[in-house]
This record gives sequence, C-alpha cells and structure tokens, in this order.
Amino acid sequence: MSTTDGEYRPGVGMVIARPKRMVFAGRRIKNSSREAWQLPQGGIDPDEDIVKALWRELAEETGIQSQDIRIVAETDWLYYDIPDNYRRKLWQGRYVGQRQKWFLLEFLADDSAVQLHNPGAPPEFDAWKWVPFDHIDAMAVEFKRDLYRQVQKAFKTDIDQII
Repeated sequence: MSTTDGEYRPGVGMVIARPKRMVFAGRRIKNSSREAWQLPQGGIDPDEDIVKALWRELAEETGIQSQDIRIVAETDWLYYDIPDNYRRKLWQGRYVGQRQKWFLLEFLADDSAVQLHNPGAPPEFDAWKWVPFDHIDAMAVEFKRDLYRQVQKAFKTDIDQII
C-alpha cells in the first residue's frame, strides 16, 4: 500500500545535547512502568512555522527556553509508521505515522533550566536524564528505533561540534 505525506502527522523532534555526546531523554508518563524513554518531539499545528513549533514543543515538554539553546543542525523530513494497534487510539486513526523535521540543539544552560511540569501544557515526561547519543536507538520503543538510527546517522558528525 502506498502512502502520501498527508497520511503522516507533521512534527518536530529534538536532540538536546551537551558536551561528550550526552543528550536529553525523557520518560513518558503514559509508559513509565515500561521505562519508555524518548527524545522530545511534538506536532506542528496547522499553518505553524516549523521553527516556531520547535520552540513551543521544547518549552512545553522540557521547560527549556530558546535562549538556552543553539540550533546546530536539522534533518530533512524523516518518517516512521505507528503500529496498527496504536493507529486507532492516536489522532482518531487519521495518520499512519509521523513525518518529522529533527533538530540538533546545543544546551547552553545548567540542568535547572529543565522543568517538566509547565503551566498551560500537560506534562509528557515524569523523569529525565542525560544519555549517550550512541544509545538512543536502544532506549526507544521498538517502532521508533529505526527513526532514532536515522537521527543518529544524520547528526553523527554535527554532535561533535558541541564541546
């Protein structure tokens, strides 16, 4: 079966990095019993600029503000499919997966800039930690592992600019 871009929910993804190839990972509230860790990501609202969506999602999910970040690199659109059993639950079955523009972000602040519970947005994560960039694919839920490998490949040299 062939699909079109319209069948994929548009979104942004973030690799928030600090020196020594360490990146932010959040534990999903909905899956905390299964230790489901992921990188911050979120949807792009209709008619919303991609970078504006990036800053909004960054603040909503992590509490980190744009002044504490430097954009290092970005990907082309990357795609992943959602397993059939999730499709009916997520987005009223409208999408088969997501297409995302990923950004490598240098974290310029200290850890106190991370605030998982922010007014105006329901929390996505109940915990967070710094993890090695090279291990993000192993920590992801099965259906996102290939996507995370694509992100690792896209940023494999750019992440070394963060020293």
